[in-house]
Amino acid sequence: MPGKIHKLDRLTAQSRVLMTLEFFPEEGKYHFTGHRNCGVRHSPEETAKLGIVCPKCSRRLTVGVMHRVEQLADKNRPEGYIAKSRTKYKSLIPLLEILSQALGSPVTSDKVKKEYHDLVENVGNEMFILLKINSEDLRKKIANEKIVEAIEKVRRGDVLIEPGFDGVFGVVNIWSASDRSASPSLGGPSFQQTAAKKEKSKVSPQPEGQINIFDKI
Repeated sequence: MPGKIHKLDRLTAQSRVLMTLEFFPEEGKYHFTGHRNCGVRHSPEETAKLGIVCPKCSRRLTVGVMHRVEQLADKNRPEGYIAKSRTKYKSLIPLLEILSQALGSPVTSDKVKKEYHDLVENVGNEMFILLKINSEDLRKKIANEKIVEAIEKVRRGDVLIEPGFDGVFGVVNIWSASDRSASPSLGGPSFQQTAAKKEKSKVSPQPEGQINIFDKI
């Protein structure tokens, strides 16, 4: 019996999860504390300083996940502490969304879908494109410089994130609003306004009181 247990331990160690691929946690709907009806969003630091009362309407803010994490965290640990036993992870943006931002077209557009299928057919599967192929080969196989730039920015974690709060999903952008406005190839103002209208239509009032990328795998 002891021999079987040791064998099981070895098998468990060999089958341990080495890494997970995930969305950016800031995309979660309750990452930060806030009040969606008033457009108020606070980081844990701001919440600790300002409290959990909405500065606009004086109602109670919906407390976000990161505020609770800060409350439960071991205050003796240094900033950025990572346990040695912690499984590694990578935060990614799906290829369709990368293409959408690089081409300045909605994710569901024929333009984005065609580019996606062309890349998968001629370059490799989505994980290979996002994680494995080196920059030199990426530039050889993909003619659109904006797509290459977008993939490399995501690999570096060079993205802009508006954390989610009080039921509103967080938003991850590869380029800033000023960069998108200055570049017709990224969609310009018209694409941004269309996207903003779609996003706004998804946000409806709710009842008050509702409580680093290119490593080897």
